[in-house]
Amino acid sequence: PDRWTVRSNRSRYQLPNLRDGRIETRWLTMTSKRTGDYLQVEFKAPENIVGIWLILEPKDAYHHFAGSIGVETSADGLEWKNHEFAYSPGEFAKNLIEDPKNPVQKIYLDGEPVKFVRLTQYGQDRKTVWSVAEMKLFTEEPH
Repeated sequence: PDRWTVRSNRSRYQLPNLRDGRIETRWLTMTSKRTGDYLQVEFKAPENIVGIWLILEPKDAYHHFAGSIGVETSADGLEWKNHEFAYSPGEFAKNLIEDPKNPVQKIYLDGEPVKFVRLTQYGQDRKTVWSVAEMKLFTEEPH
């Protein structure tokens, strides 16, 4: 866990919940989902990231997921590369139906060395928040 830190434009005091190993604690936006809410990971040194899992609390998964997730990476925090097909809302919906006790929004990257990864939530919903119980990062293909 000391390899990286995470920041956000919402609920900064809850960010440690993303890495505490407890599904019952979580980071959430506290107010309704809106386009531009983000989670940004910064690595101490560049890492070859192939996947990020946003693990959701099962009782909240049907409402508190990110509508769509924009994925960007950067080597320096100044120039950003967009990964248009890194996240599939359809895959999340299928997995949620097939395994509702283990809801995960999965993001796939190409393994190029990066120092920053930014996940931006797109879409607005006045009735629900964006919530993530745990964030897992992978340098090898997750199983």
